[in-house]
Amino acid sequence: LVLLAQNDWFKGGSTASSSGAWIPAGTMNTARSGHTATLLADGRVLVAGGRTTATQNTNKAEIYNPATDRWTPTGDLVEARAEHSAVLLKDGRVLAVGYQSAEVFDPATGKWTLTVGLAINSPSSASYDGASAVLLANGKVLLTGGRSGVLSSARNGAELFDPATGMW
Repeated sequence: LVLLAQNDWFKGGSTASSSGAWIPAGTMNTARSGHTATLLADGRVLVAGGRTTATQNTNKAEIYNPATDRWTPTGDLVEARAEHSAVLLKDGRVLAVGYQSAEVFDPATGKWTLTVGLAINSPSSASYDGASAVLLANGKVLLTGGRSGVLSSARNGAELFDPATGMW
C-alpha cells in the first residue's frame, strides 16, 4: 500500500515493518497535489502533473521505484494538467486525460505523445477537468463526465479512446 501525505510517500501494511506501522518511502522531486499516480506493469509508480501551488499546474512527471525507494524524473507531459485521470493501458502505456487534451506515456521511452480526435480539441467544446477514465475489457478507455473549469457545471459527455489507433 502507498499513501501520499504532502510531499512524502509512506509504505504501509503488514510487510512494511514488523509492527505494521507506516514508514517513510522517499520524497518526490516535485511537490504536488491534484496529480495522478499510476501503477506501471513492472511495479513502479508513475506520478504525473498536478499543482505545485493553488493556481499553478505542472507538466512534471516522475517514477517511484519501490525496490530502490527512489524517485526518478521522467519525460514531461506535453501540457501541464491537474485534476485529470490516468489509466494503465493493456500494452503497458499510460493514458492521461483532462484539462484540454489527452496524451499517452510510454515507459520504455519516457516520452509523452498527444492523442488526436478528442472532442475537447475543438474550440467550441468543454474540457474534461475532473473526468474519470476506465480501461474496458476490450482494451479501449471510456472517459466520462468532468467539467469545463473549477466553477463550471458538470458535464454528461463520454468518449472512447482506442489505443490501437491512438484515436478517440
